[in-house]
Amino acid sequence: MAATSAENCIFKQNSPMYFLRKKEIPLTAFFTPAYVDIHSHLLPGIDDGAKNMEDAIALLLKMRSYGMHHFITTPHVMGSIYPNSSAVILQKLAEVQAALQEKGIADIYITAAAEYLLDEVFSARLAAGDILVLKDRYILVEMSYFNAPIHLYEQLFQIQLKGYQPILAHPERCAFYHQDFEQYYALKKAGFGSGSKNYQVFFLHCSTYISVQINSCFDRKKRIAVTEASLKAASCIPKIYLPFRSASNT
Repeated sequence: MAATSAENCIFKQNSPMYFLRKKEIPLTAFFTPAYVDIHSHLLPGIDDGAKNMEDAIALLLKMRSYGMHHFITTPHVMGSIYPNSSAVILQKLAEVQAALQEKGIADIYITAAAEYLLDEVFSARLAAGDILVLKDRYILVEMSYFNAPIHLYEQLFQIQLKGYQPILAHPERCAFYHQDFEQYYALKKAGFGSGSKNYQVFFLHCSTYISVQINSCFDRKKRIAVTEASLKAASCIPKIYLPFRSASNT
């Protein structure tokens, strides 16, 4: 009897010839029921992610088809480009939740945090305590692709002084560090990343912490295609990329 795709996958991993074969992990096996996606742009019309509610629902359903059911979506908060307040984000979240309920989709659970650009707007919100967290005191931040903030380490100090733990989104895009990997070690030492056994959101690559991200940009068909490619790539990463449980799991 011919083995199924899943059986083939298991056979390959148990075979003495496993490391000489193409390594395949079914996406539905990789994204376990405890998995929580913590970086996406699914709230309609407020950043470069979902353009409208139809987009948002289509993206959520596509990701559900891979076994993903829990989402902490993270719209951009970026100066005057995407000046999303916490109130705007939570209002859009409520609209998506209501749309899911109206469509009878009961197995997708979505909450919201934000992806904060380390700029003056973020510093002001941090000082005011107006921050949406991923879970507990963890916040998702990003830097410009062109250069690090002038006062980066002062900002990191202020973040931790307020009791937050910063997680750096797509650090691989910081091209200004590519010729000096010691900068990544310095960032880790300064407080980026997670040491908690319950949510390791980075995977080890060349002894540097690089985050696995799925970005939802461009038009819907391209977004879904990019998501599919990203998920397939992620499924090949050794499972030191572990999910963490959120309150919505209980």
